[in-house]
Amino acid sequence: MRIIEQAAVGVRWTMLGKVGSQILNFFVVAILARELGPVAFGLVALASLWTQFMELFQSQGLGMAIVQRKDLQPKHLDSAFWLVMLMSVLITALTFSLAPFIANFFKEPELNSVIKTLSLSFLLGGLSSVQSAVMTRERKFKQLAARDLVGTLIGSIVALTMAFSGAGVWSLVVQKLVASSSKVAMLWFTSSWRPSFLISLQHLKDLWAFSISVLCRNLVAFFCLGFDKVIVSVVLGSGQLGYYSNSRKLAGMLSGITRSPIETVALPLMSEFQKDGDKMTETIYKVQKLKAVMLVPIFCGLAALAPETVDILFGLDWKEAKTPLRYLALAQAVNTLSAVAFTAFLAIGRPGLSLLHFSISGVTSIIAAAIGSQWGINGVAFAMFLSSFIYSISFVFILCKVTSATFIEYIKLNLPASISGITMAICVILLNGAIRPYTDFHLRAACGIAIGATVYILLIRLLSKDSFDMTRYVIIKALGIKK
Repeated sequence: MRIIEQAAVGVRWTMLGKVGSQILNFFVVAILARELGPVAFGLVALASLWTQFMELFQSQGLGMAIVQRKDLQPKHLDSAFWLVMLMSVLITALTFSLAPFIANFFKEPELNSVIKTLSLSFLLGGLSSVQSAVMTRERKFKQLAARDLVGTLIGSIVALTMAFSGAGVWSLVVQKLVASSSKVAMLWFTSSWRPSFLISLQHLKDLWAFSISVLCRNLVAFFCLGFDKVIVSVVLGSGQLGYYSNSRKLAGMLSGITRSPIETVALPLMSEFQKDGDKMTETIYKVQKLKAVMLVPIFCGLAALAPETVDILFGLDWKEAKTPLRYLALAQAVNTLSAVAFTAFLAIGRPGLSLLHFSISGVTSIIAAAIGSQWGINGVAFAMFLSSFIYSISFVFILCKVTSATFIEYIKLNLPASISGITMAICVILLNGAIRPYTDFHLRAACGIAIGATVYILLIRLLSKDSFDMTRYVIIKALGIKK
């Protein structure tokens, strides 16, 4: 249990930052959705397409290379920092220059000023990339959690103040910048590492051997797995993109709360066994089983309670987001079944394998989303759900080819969580359908959560006592409870 115990301690602090940040985001998005409407969210989603794309070139995967590398020297860190800062300045200038053309392409004039303002986020990102990687490598998850929580809190307060003052879409824009600025300040305050001018091309080459593969993987993932938002915007308009992007954001928030902490902690732990095939395979099975048992019920539950969730968080005017949220939550549930693969590829020093995977599944996603757009945002969301099966199966297949893991064993360890999650979702949907004429959405949500949790816990305990005991152990350790 040493690996699981170490992971649990790290997850405790990482979860604190992620959960706290995402809970704040839940409340802020819920309030702003009522105050601003879908068009404002659609504009920011469009701007984010560009900024997220350029962020890939900004860091070039150097952060992951720093976390993964065993023989790390000061020149590696210094060289990476100044390269990232140089790229940040260049990308900021490029974004500012291209903003008018991007706005014209999407036929959204206000997008011009939104993108220009958000270009400042690149400079802030440059100041945090290497620092964050160093602290992750050192497993300073407590400090990283504090950074996330404080930054999100300050950004949320500013956004809400501006929204109620009539600032409109600028509430969302300034929120991003203020949150990023606060996180950078916290990061530099808590980190002991400071850059010097020990720049070495040879040390950059050492990192590039790993980071370039990560960059290529991220580029393919962006184009292939994020292209649905481009299709929605071009075909259906920014208003529909607002409904779709908030549905996707909500599912993504839950993914950030649940998956990211485990993955952040798992990478440095798994990297210790990159030369030991048997221990690596054992760790892959344990981490994936843990992810499946903990994450599948969350996304299946969100899918089952999608109508009630939208009504509670966004308001009755956002009813068009209900069906997309259900399909996108189910897609996240399917993706969870292969969640350990990418972390494993990084740990064994072969991130390029993800490029092959995303090339296969990504092309399918683009085609599916393009076809699905003929039926509106519901069609696009359903297409993304279908493509998630190709995503997961191909990921698992590649993982089994490069490790000692076997496809049958991998599928078997996911079965208890899958069966329990599906059964739970069906029970919740049937229950809510039966009580719908007699209850409001708040009561249906409460009943659904209670019944769903009960059904899932009983089933997972019946189908896999080992998985149940391991998950309970991790939760107890993560919460710091002494038995």
